[in-house]
Amino acid sequence: MNVVFLIYRRPDPTARVFAEIRKARPERLFLVADGPKNEEERPLCTAARAMVEQVDWPDEVLKNYSVVGLGCRKRVSSGLDWVLGSEELL
Repeated sequence: MNVVFLIYRRPDPTARVFAEIRKARPERLFLVADGPKNEEERPLCTAARAMVEQVDWPDEVLKNYSVVGLGCRKRVSSGLDWVLGSEELL
């Protein structure tokens, strides 16, 4: 089973969703994260990313983290393009 998890700047909801993903223990976990729009968002984005770094089951984790804020439309579409174009899906 493959799971795609899109995150941004909300560490608490990210942690709750990640806890459910952990229960499922997917074979492949694709992490897609948007970057901060400004310096005030940087700590929140970093904290959300830290939540998903806690993979404690044997699997493959593939990450696509944006350095800058692309916005929901561009980040979701570019992230899903990355996942769907990934050779790891084959």
